[in-house]
Amino acid sequence: MAHRFLRLMVLLTIGAIALCLVIPVYASHTPPPPPWTSAYYMNTINQTAMYDLGCEWGTKDRNTDGTQYRLMILAYGMPKYQNGAYGASAFNGFVSTSQIAAAVQELGRGYYVCTGYDTSSQLQIAVGTSNYGSSVTYGHGQAWANMVNSINDWFKSRGYSSQVYAVGASDMELGWNSPSVTKNWVNGYDSVNLHPLYNFGDAAGCPSTETSGNAYCSNGWYQADVYYISWAAPPAVPTPQIYRNDGIQARQWWSISLYGYKYGSGSMRFRASLTQYQACQQNGCDPSIDNTPEQGWKQLWDALNHDSRTTSTVTYATDIRWYP
Repeated sequence: MAHRFLRLMVLLTIGAIALCLVIPVYASHTPPPPPWTSAYYMNTINQTAMYDLGCEWGTKDRNTDGTQYRLMILAYGMPKYQNGAYGASAFNGFVSTSQIAAAVQELGRGYYVCTGYDTSSQLQIAVGTSNYGSSVTYGHGQAWANMVNSINDWFKSRGYSSQVYAVGASDMELGWNSPSVTKNWVNGYDSVNLHPLYNFGDAAGCPSTETSGNAYCSNGWYQADVYYISWAAPPAVPTPQIYRNDGIQARQWWSISLYGYKYGSGSMRFRASLTQYQACQQNGCDPSIDNTPEQGWKQLWDALNHDSRTTSTVTYATDIRWYP
């Protein structure tokens, strides 16, 4: 089991490398947002397509001045267990963890090869599922962590790990499952993990103001439950959805982080903001939830850093769309 020390070392190492993105502990002005990267709702495991996607971003970084640091979330849908194999729905039918691993490996290879003479830019790939459905189990969490471990072993064995790194991820939404089921999956992941787990879900119904004690959110969830799956669990790191224009989602996460400061093991350290502007442009959405990546990042940074008890860097900005 990886301990919190490993997770913090990973985060601190990345933060130390990305010096241009380090933010003062308590800044009076919001810094400019980092360059954003697309996240994808995945409907394919085609290895050629994944290589090409990695190459597209590698080429972009090679042709951009300076060193680039990116986080790309790949959302493969809800957990599935079929014919003795763990996997995900992939929005287009069942795919196994071994098939996902092979696709992600090719994405990483494409990025590494196409960065060419740019040997310093880096891509983190967050391999994502969700907490939706009946296959959100301890065993599935274990299988997901083992998959991420195997992807990184493959990167390392081929010399790609200096620029490409995989982490686990899950879109853990409060309306999709109970806290007990969701935490059981997280604990399964934690039981064998060697790499962090990014929660790119929501905090639906949670307070957006300071609370006294463990406040109720919705669907049986309390702030302590969201804090656990996002930070208190040893591998967990928050990368929350900040879709709403009014900023309430950012304030909900500030309140949860403040809960952790007052009653838990400390305030949270956020990895990224997630918006859905591109998905809204593709398929339409309620205009009140179409933050641009710059807007979402700014809302989250401002909410966290207006309070000295919850200050945090937000290293990445990522915006989800449907692949391709």
